[in-house]
Amino acid sequence: MPKKVALSLSAGGARGLVHIGVIHELQRRNYEIVAISGTSMGAVVGGVFAAGELSAFTEWVKGLDKLDVLKLIDFTFSVQGFIKGDRVFKEIKNFLGDDLTIEQLKIPFVAVAACLERGDAQVFESGNLYTALRASMAIPTVLTPILFEQKTLVDGGIVAPLPLQWLPKSDAAIVIAVDVNADEKGAVMEKPSKQPKPNSFQKKFETKFWGKVEELWPFGEKDGEVSKQKENKTNYMNLALRSFDIMQNYLTDIALEKHPPDIIIKVGRNAADTFDFFKAKELIAFGEDLAAKALDEYESNN
Repeated sequence: MPKKVALSLSAGGARGLVHIGVIHELQRRNYEIVAISGTSMGAVVGGVFAAGELSAFTEWVKGLDKLDVLKLIDFTFSVQGFIKGDRVFKEIKNFLGDDLTIEQLKIPFVAVAACLERGDAQVFESGNLYTALRASMAIPTVLTPILFEQKTLVDGGIVAPLPLQWLPKSDAAIVIAVDVNADEKGAVMEKPSKQPKPNSFQKKFETKFWGKVEELWPFGEKDGEVSKQKENKTNYMNLALRSFDIMQNYLTDIALEKHPPDIIIKVGRNAADTFDFFKAKELIAFGEDLAAKALDEYESNN
């Protein structure tokens, strides 16, 4: 009889693809996932899995190269964020449809966003799944927020980057938390992703894109190298997002102290940048490897 697992998946941008690898390893070992809570990218992966669409989603994201990722990013001049997110969420909607509700999912699922007016968590335990995922992933100052029932909702990482406290009640024997937004103590991939050299059109497009991103958010990578801006420049966006990272670490530590899981898997923030979805194959394999090591240790002691 398979062991039952409750899974809490953290925020973390493209690093959240590690969650897919963790789920793959659990399935490989015949563990049954009976409850999921997720924030931001953790909510997306958890929600897609609970909807039974993880295989299709995984194949799609593995097929993304650098140019594909750039095409999915729709810049806006809104004061609420510099990316609308319509393109990427249109792709996600292809897997979920318009009308799928959380109540219809095969596995009990919770997504967490943050309400700006109330200053607390907006916990989606029911209702439209797409709306819940879009709200949970609205990174402040980056992705534009959404309006829901006269409330402004943004990324749940503000209140619960690792939403252990909102795991649905279950008869799970094991609680596993996956934190892909950890500090320097978290694991990182040893080998960087190798991308094919861009053609002249791709290079021009990428240069234009990274120029825009670095103007606002100067700590990405260009052509596999850390930019001088990443090393030396600090601006408003840099300060805001670095502060967001520190806050998430602090809140995650509190969640782990108050709701200690049986297994914790930590991935360092420097394992990949927020937009590095073109590293999907490596990040998923990395998650599989980390989960295998964590489960081996747990099984040997229990």
